[in-house]
Amino acid sequence: GIVEFIEAIIYMKEDLQYEFTAWIAGIHLNKPSKRLKNALEIASTKNYIDIVGSIKGEEKWKKLLDTNFFILPSYYKSEALPLSLVEAMRSGCCCISSSVGEIKDLLANERGVILKKVNTQNLVSAMDSCFKNIDKSKNISNESYLFIKQKFSHKNFQKKVMHVLNNT
Repeated sequence: GIVEFIEAIIYMKEDLQYEFTAWIAGIHLNKPSKRLKNALEIASTKNYIDIVGSIKGEEKWKKLLDTNFFILPSYYKSEALPLSLVEAMRSGCCCISSSVGEIKDLLANERGVILKKVNTQNLVSAMDSCFKNIDKSKNISNESYLFIKQKFSHKNFQKKVMHVLNNT
């Protein structure tokens, strides 16, 4: 989905004239396809797209806290629970992602925007809607933040561990 993300960002910035910057984090696990290499080359020429590669620790949290929208257009049908999405939700980002794996449950109930199909046009449409309706986007951000804060809290973790230990 990185290619579609890059295409959507360029279209929104250059054709629709939205004012924003974007960043792309992560590394390639396998040899990138020619299509991905081309998209990343184009993105690297854009002064409004920052390709940060692997990002960790304090730098990652600072970047997320400075981010309003987090987009994870995954194609992986076996996507379990992407920690990057959980971290973005915990950072107060309005998240847009795919309807695959556990993502659809994570973003359910107005906690995010779920793409039924990953393609450039659907990304543009979702981002355009979020940008135009800031109040709704803020509500989504707030709902996701509260959900993650409660669901993934240390206290909740302890309670689940104790439940497992008491039932063994």
